[in-house]
Amino acid sequence: MLIMKKKKSITDEKNTFIIKMKKHKRARTKKGRYKGDDKDTPFFNEAWAKGRSPKKGKGPLQRFLDWFLK
Repeated sequence: MLIMKKKKSITDEKNTFIIKMKKHKRARTKKGRYKGDDKDTPFFNEAWAKGRSPKKGKGPLQRFLDWFLK
C-alpha cells in the first residue's frame, strides 16, 4: 500500500509527492500467491519480503493498564 502526501518543496516552491512504503510486506510467488515459511531456516522467514515477521503490538488490556498505572 502506497501512501502519498502532498508537500511543498522549500527550494523551488513546486508541489512534490512523498511516497512511503509499508514496513512489512508479504512475499509472493510468481503467480502472485503468498509464500509460506520454510521451517528449516529458523532465523529467516521466507513468508515476509525482508525476512522478518512484524512484531505483535500490545493488546487493549495491556495498553489500558500501562495508561492506568502511570
